[in-house]
Amino acid sequence: MNESYYGCSTCASADKPLEGFIAKLPMETSHHRVESQETKCGFGLQGVCCRLCANGPCRITPESPRGICGATADVMVTRNFLRTVASGAGCYLHVVENTALNLKNTALGKGKLKGLDTLERLCKTFGVSGKDNHEKALHVADAVLADLYKPEYVRMDLVEKMAYPPRFKVWKELGILPGGAKSEVFHGVVKCSTNLNSDPVMCS
Repeated sequence: MNESYYGCSTCASADKPLEGFIAKLPMETSHHRVESQETKCGFGLQGVCCRLCANGPCRITPESPRGICGATADVMVTRNFLRTVASGAGCYLHVVENTALNLKNTALGKGKLKGLDTLERLCKTFGVSGKDNHEKALHVADAVLADLYKPEYVRMDLVEKMAYPPRFKVWKELGILPGGAKSEVFHGVVKCSTNLNSDPVMCS
């Protein structure tokens, strides 16, 4: 590692303890790499660069207002944004699914359970019960997994039980309550595909 990376002159932060910690690290971090990445791609910053198919990358300019597939700037930006959101959501769903599976396996194996106060709170929130903590844990895990694995066109049950009520009300009024989470991610990725959807409103 080049010692010029040591210390940190590019990570000014309101979090002074973190800033001081990073400055003393004997390794390169994302904060140190800010300066070397200051020159950004203008097309990428605007979301008007697309490399979703083998015909790309395409870039939108006044002289080339459509990509090879016919995508306009609006379509391209929407596709890129939705794909980013779907990818990020998929990472969080991976964590939720693994946690639920671990909880289920622990419950089935009668293993040691931690966070029993949290377990009780989730049982109350989800409306499930059990004769002992292992059965309660199993029912909580099954409720989470069942919701994750629903198809995109079947609304999730736990959203209303866990979401901030005023926000849930707005989602319902807008008609954007989610179906099964993993299926929603799949559906979002599919709708980003070239030559499948060229309506930026329908893409989102």
